[in-house]
Amino acid sequence: MKRSVVLMHLERGGSVGPSYWRNLKPAAFKAFVDEIFQHYRQEGYPFYQYNSRTKQNLFSKLAQLHVEGLIRDNVIHQNFCAQGLAWSYFPHALMVQARTSFHSVNETFSDDELFRKALGNILAMLEKSKSTFSHRTFASMMKMARGTQGVSNFRPSAAKALYQRYAQDKVVWDMSCGFGGRLLGAMSAPVKKYIGTDPATLTMKGLLQMKAELGGYSPAVIELNKVGSEEFVPAEPVDFCFTSPPYFDIEKYSNEPTQSYVKFPNMESWLNVFVRKTAENCFKCLRRDGILVFNVSEALAQPFVKVCRDVGFKEIERLQLRLSGMPGAGKKAGVYKDSTFKHEPVLIFKKR
Repeated sequence: MKRSVVLMHLERGGSVGPSYWRNLKPAAFKAFVDEIFQHYRQEGYPFYQYNSRTKQNLFSKLAQLHVEGLIRDNVIHQNFCAQGLAWSYFPHALMVQARTSFHSVNETFSDDELFRKALGNILAMLEKSKSTFSHRTFASMMKMARGTQGVSNFRPSAAKALYQRYAQDKVVWDMSCGFGGRLLGAMSAPVKKYIGTDPATLTMKGLLQMKAELGGYSPAVIELNKVGSEEFVPAEPVDFCFTSPPYFDIEKYSNEPTQSYVKFPNMESWLNVFVRKTAENCFKCLRRDGILVFNVSEALAQPFVKVCRDVGFKEIERLQLRLSGMPGAGKKAGVYKDSTFKHEPVLIFKKR
């Protein structure tokens, strides 16, 4: 198949705007979609792949990033510095199911019919938002194409902003490490020591690789433990406990028996055992006036506040983490969002 000028432009790292495909006749538009389809079938999914020098450069940019202005008006604003670097250590994230009724990114990409529909949907969303199509936007928007839901990652820049605000040169415990965003933020802030826990085998493999390749560029001491937060208490006093925990079974990172949604298969037991025990372990290890931070969904905010209050914490502040929303998304009653973005609460507690 002869490649078009547009596709050759994409292959060189460029982009194409909706002005190109908006007025194509149905047959020409179908051919355009098919050309993109065939390209990705041949080249594979454009996952984040960097050599060691590029990884060092990306980490250096994060280390040099000034994040003081990211938190303003009680909102943690967006900056995607080193986001791709974090993802690069966790290719298995494409296979993780987010929400039972949705396909994973890998499931959609691997199925010809679903993938073609996803491409058409992505182009429609980009046209609506007047955004361009590129390998980067494709990889990002595949997570939200119709019928598909990808997993999320805490932005390293947002983590760095919170560390610098509450835990500069202090000991922190990330109770559910996830896909490395908070670890990168801690290494770049820097904190004195980052203690991380996560029970997922493939996730821990990526975290250990991140530590091995980038830990030497940070003064932070890094300790990683393959265990759930409900079963772990740091062996030393901690100043700052901070994580974005699993939202019960919304994102099923693995099917291992150590996963919290497997151990506690209903919301009541998950909150009353996993979340409560995690909060209790934080209370045990935190110094006097230590800070506990949970980034959770809007639906989980009040249950988490109740658990933390019962354990002995006092909520002292609440921020809103700005997320990427669907292009053209509108307002939803009871949820902090505007026409473009949605937000999640960041709950901040102190020991009473």
